[in-house]
Amino acid sequence: MGFRVSHFDLARRTLGLAAVMALYVPLWGVLEALWMSYVYAYLDLALLRRPHPSWPGLVLGGAWFGGLHAAVQMLAYHVPWDRAWPDVAIGLLFCITQSITKWSGNGWGAAPFWTVSNF
Repeated sequence: MGFRVSHFDLARRTLGLAAVMALYVPLWGVLEALWMSYVYAYLDLALLRRPHPSWPGLVLGGAWFGGLHAAVQMLAYHVPWDRAWPDVAIGLLFCITQSITKWSGNGWGAAPFWTVSNF
């Protein structure tokens, strides 16, 4: 999608590509995918009072995830709103990948997508 990930670039320059890939693939790829599945399930259970992942929970999770990415850009990296707001589109990726979780009934289906797309 053309998003710049400054912490990945900084880590790559500091540690080298091999070390960063060895750390980022399991931690930022696989664990992030499982964390998003947990967030999706938790939003449904805690906020919507639904015991299983639902379509409204998917939309709510996508909005939250996209908003979180824009907020991180503005707060952590001091990116102005006019350059940070496109990061809200990352919420669409949440909706796409967590629809795999909805259809399959488990969070592992999204893990390969996030592992590859984070790089």
